[in-house]
Amino acid sequence: MAAQPWVVAVGTIVVLIVFMLLQQKWGNNADQGALSVPIVLAMACSSQGPILELGVNPFTTPLIHELGRQKGRNITTYDTKDKTRRYRKNLSTNWHTFRHTSKENPESDGRWGVAVVQGFRKDTARCIRDLKPNTGVIVVKDADETLVNRIMNPGLEDACSKFRYRYRVRGVRPSTWLLSDTI
Repeated sequence: MAAQPWVVAVGTIVVLIVFMLLQQKWGNNADQGALSVPIVLAMACSSQGPILELGVNPFTTPLIHELGRQKGRNITTYDTKDKTRRYRKNLSTNWHTFRHTSKENPESDGRWGVAVVQGFRKDTARCIRDLKPNTGVIVVKDADETLVNRIMNPGLEDACSKFRYRYRVRGVRPSTWLLSDTI
């Protein structure tokens, strides 16, 4: 049985509070990347339509896979690294497709309920702009304002500002963006 949206929302709020408490105790490096996991789960549970994942991740990829299985949703995962092959071998099904690509920003055809984008990629801003017209919600993980990220992703703040609804989850680094024109 799928979780009710209010249960997911309450669970996400509890997780965010715990992470903020961890940050107060241990500083900004309380748990690198862990903030995006409950956000991805909440957005995927409260939306409809296929899911796009740009960048394989040991936490979010299996989580999205299981959610797709339980909710009967199609998933497409792109990555430029060889680790895609390992995930394809273990998680590939008729509803979860893995595509190895040489491009940082692959052509994404079709409409997506949720797109999960790794923020520490080359040209994340262009990727977000390309996904905007065909995606309900975009979750940009690991989108910190570090010098390296600014060099790799010029225009990220500007691309995010073009959405009607946008929220940057801060508190634990790295931060996460939620972007949508429809919610």
